[in-house]
Amino acid sequence: MSFGYLCGRAQMLLQINNQHRATFSKGGAMVSLQKRYTVLIISREPQSVGPLVALLKGRGHIVCFARSERETIKTLQSCRVDMLFLDIDMIDDPVIDFISIIRNMDRNIAIITLGSVYDTEGGDLEPRLRAQGVLACRGKPLGELEAGWLVESVERYMERQRKKAVM
Repeated sequence: MSFGYLCGRAQMLLQINNQHRATFSKGGAMVSLQKRYTVLIISREPQSVGPLVALLKGRGHIVCFARSERETIKTLQSCRVDMLFLDIDMIDDPVIDFISIIRNMDRNIAIITLGSVYDTEGGDLEPRLRAQGVLACRGKPLGELEAGWLVESVERYMERQRKKAVM
């Protein structure tokens, strides 16, 4: 690994950890100063998710990338991630197995798949992905309108999850 890569990775992790420290205690409950989320996008083609990244950053979320399954697992082990956008086309292992590994690491992460949800035999994977807790399955590339709708719906889901955790 290059020195520049390691510095960039360390900076990303520091930024994520600092964002999650921006909370204060009020009456025994942790209250976030902002409703920002940490988003991990797993894709080898950043241009295909350009509108999504612009929208997420514009809404104040922290966005980081992983370009392999191994890098994804390392990132999930080292910091808290709230949303995960997964490019199905870049996963070498069976997608269902990879998502179950992620689910075993963190049950509360919101997973959204991008790309074709058909396996090599032509079968539809969407019902099996939904059974694993995947929130949405969208094609690529995402347009601005679809990216906006997707981000808003995931944010509403995250707020509902946060309210359930408080109750």
